[in-house]
Amino acid sequence: MLPITDIENIDLLNEAYLSTVTGRNVEIYGVPIETAQGGGIYCHKPTYEALGLEIPLTWDDFMANNAHIAAETDVAPIGQT
Repeated sequence: MLPITDIENIDLLNEAYLSTVTGRNVEIYGVPIETAQGGGIYCHKPTYEALGLEIPLTWDDFMANNAHIAAETDVAPIGQT
């Protein structure tokens, strides 16, 4: 994906939405294509329960859980479209 940080009128997008499409390098990588849009992360409960993991509340916790899943199982910790 190419960053769109410098497009005209980027400041008109809702700040709450922008926070979901801004990368660690502060570049913006997405714009809404519908009137409403949501995002989220799904956790596979049986894997979390088997490994004693808690549902992550931060990105760092999420990445730590993924590392734990990768180290302890043959399950892919992340799937995305």
